[in-house]
Amino acid sequence: MGLSPSYADAVAVMVAAAREVPDFELLVAISEYEQSFMGWDVLSGPVEQRRAAFGGTVETWSPQQRAHWTSEKILDWSGVPVTHVRATIFYENPLLTWFTVDGLRNGELQLPFGVARFSPIAAQDVADACVTILRAPVAHAGRTYLLTGPELKTMNDLARDFGQVLGRDIVYVPQPVQPWIDRRIIPALGERNPHVAEHLSILVRMIEGGTHDAVTDTLANLLDRAPTTAAAALAAAPILRDLGKR
Repeated sequence: MGLSPSYADAVAVMVAAAREVPDFELLVAISEYEQSFMGWDVLSGPVEQRRAAFGGTVETWSPQQRAHWTSEKILDWSGVPVTHVRATIFYENPLLTWFTVDGLRNGELQLPFGVARFSPIAAQDVADACVTILRAPVAHAGRTYLLTGPELKTMNDLARDFGQVLGRDIVYVPQPVQPWIDRRIIPALGERNPHVAEHLSILVRMIEGGTHDAVTDTLANLLDRAPTTAAAALAAAPILRDLGKR
């Protein structure tokens, strides 16, 4: 299920339905990377520890991050066999596709992530990892997997990946965080979908703050193939594919 104000409600309904199925084998829940540092040990610690871990208190999470936290707890308490898949930002995320197009037309990757590093992941890789898990429910039930892309990327690395896809030189041009949010996210989503707008805005601040500077080999261990490269993932995005034809 995508980002939604009703996310936690939908998870509760799914759990209720699963509990009615005899011999239910496994529910795979695609959560998010941020849950890996929003554990109870951090939440119950001193305020300084909480701020160091994720940049603030629970009030500074996005509504979607709060919904994922609640949903993971609902699933864990339900008695339904569950595997949590905590995936980092997708290459298909609007932050890396829709909101980059205007700059890319002028040979610039305009993002507000400063000198941060992160490890985006291809949506197809997450889907294939979930299939692997579902094929062996007993082996994976009760486990939590943190999925990232295969390598850390600087924004200059990402600019080169975009350049490879588009067949032209792309230069990373850092943007100030709040003005970029005000120029890109708020006009596009703020009025018609404030839930998504708030989530993406806070995700921007987290990435810029360095919270996503991590990489794991879990994805490669789950897949029966090499993870998708950045260039391949970006090339599959329709909006970028169309841009590359111009």
